[in-house]
Amino acid sequence: MPSDREIRVQKEEKLYDINKTKKLLEAGKIPEALNFLRDVEERTHSGMTADEIDAVKERVNRSM
Repeated sequence: MPSDREIRVQKEEKLYDINKTKKLLEAGKIPEALNFLRDVEERTHSGMTADEIDAVKERVNRSM
């Protein structure tokens, strides 16, 4: 189980990623936002199995 500090760091990183993406989109920098999101996605894949990644993608498909 992650420590309180690790959880805070994860939340800070997620909030940073969300805010950076919002700023890029607000500035009309769509290609840059997509590139940034690809980087975030690759970083997030670390430590996940292919089945876990596929399950998340399926959840997104169902929500759309």
